[in-house]
Amino acid sequence: MIRFTLVCLAVTALVISAKLTTTKIPFIINEKGHMWLLVSGMNYSLNKNLTLKIKDAICTTKIDFSRPNEKEKKAKKGIRTMIVSCKDELLKKELAKDKKKPEKSSKKN
Repeated sequence: MIRFTLVCLAVTALVISAKLTTTKIPFIINEKGHMWLLVSGMNYSLNKNLTLKIKDAICTTKIDFSRPNEKEKKAKKGIRTMIVSCKDELLKKELAKDKKKPEKSSKKN
C-alpha cells in the first residue's frame, strides 16, 4: 500500500507540475495479449479485462478499470476492486527501515 501511495503521489506531482514533460516509453505485448511498460523499476500492465497491474520487487497492486455498467453510468459513480499483495520478507525489511527513520514531531510551537 505504501508503494501504491507513493506512485499516486508521483503521478499527481507530474500532473500538476507547471512544466509538462512528454516521455516515450517502450512497451511489449506478451503471449496473453497484455501490454507491459517498465517505468522507474516498476512494471505496469493492462490486460484485456482492463485490469491495471503495478508490480515492483516487493508488492503487486491490481486495480479493476472495467467499463461502467448501465447502473453506474446512471449514478455517475461505482466501486472497483483494488488488490495489494506483498512478499512478507521484503515487506518486513521495508517496514523495518521505515521504523528506524526518526519521525518528525507533530507538536505545534
